[in-house]
Amino acid sequence: MSASNDTPREAPLEPNWLQVKPGNVPSELKALPCCVSNPVPVWDESDGDWRWTKPPSHPVTGYNIGPDRPEKWSDFDTCAAAVLSGDWKLMGGLLPEGSGIVGYDVAKLKRPGTLARNPAIKSGIREN
Repeated sequence: MSASNDTPREAPLEPNWLQVKPGNVPSELKALPCCVSNPVPVWDESDGDWRWTKPPSHPVTGYNIGPDRPEKWSDFDTCAAAVLSGDWKLMGGLLPEGSGIVGYDVAKLKRPGTLARNPAIKSGIREN
């Protein structure tokens, strides 16, 4: 496809995702509900470009899972084994309310205007 305002360009090549190294994950994070994901490129009409979505999935059933149902998530060891086997590419954890752990999806920082709308995030990031 050719690029225009209405038509998406060809989907991008998949990035080199960070390799999972289970031994480097702190025990506090290993205790949290865990998921796996195989990233999918999607066209984002709001900025006219591709982005990667990483739907959280259960490592055994493959079903998509959401943050509103932590009981459906899995444990760290099961997720790590699924990723290390090559069945899944990524893994992540759910940061439940009240866990005392705060996180932010840094991939969203690449979107235009994100830092301008979120000055508290910008203050915690070192720009190179």
